[in-house]
Amino acid sequence: MKGKHISLIAVLSTVMIFLFSFISFGAYAASILYGDVTNDGKVNILDATQIQLAIAGSADFDENTKQKGDVDGNGNIDINDATWIQLYAAEAVTIFPVEEETASETNTQPPTDADGYFNQVVKP
Repeated sequence: MKGKHISLIAVLSTVMIFLFSFISFGAYAASILYGDVTNDGKVNILDATQIQLAIAGSADFDENTKQKGDVDGNGNIDINDATWIQLYAAEAVTIFPVEEETASETNTQPPTDADGYFNQVVKP
């Protein structure tokens, strides 16, 4: 009888650990702060600079940081991601393409006007 209780406790413990891990991972996935490649809890110009450094080969990103830095959702870290973060930091945009429900159907290029200037940004 004692062996059955121990087995039951072991099974229940394993199930609880599995459920806790699953719930924790789900909460983590839902709490990604896209654009925050410096991991300081903010999206600002430092994040855009860090992406530019990575593009130039002067910084390396782990997989988590790559996911947070790919704000246009194209699967790559590139200059468009840095530009989107700059626009976000300047409050010219309020959401990244990767955060939109239809990110794959969205134009991932930063918004520009007919002259090629970024929309909502002061022209030089």
